Amino acid sequence: MVCQVNAVFENEGRRWVGYVVELAGVQAEGVTLEEARESLRDLIRQKLISNRDTIHHGTQTKRIVREEMRINL
Repeated sequence: MVCQVNAVFENEGRRWVGYVVELAGVQAEGVTLEEARESLRDLIRQKLISNRDTIHHGTQTKRIVREEMRINL
């Protein structure tokens, strides 16, 4: 699966801080811009996998529908 998000990176003195516009709370930092990018990529993967796994917890007695949606902005 390929997911495209908007990452914003800000230089704060001796470090770079990055966050994702579409995923509240996902924020990473690094000494270099590339370190911040890699760290943010890892956190995005972890967040998406965690969110996907969460839907299965406690839903055994419920009827749910899960589907892929594509949205063009």
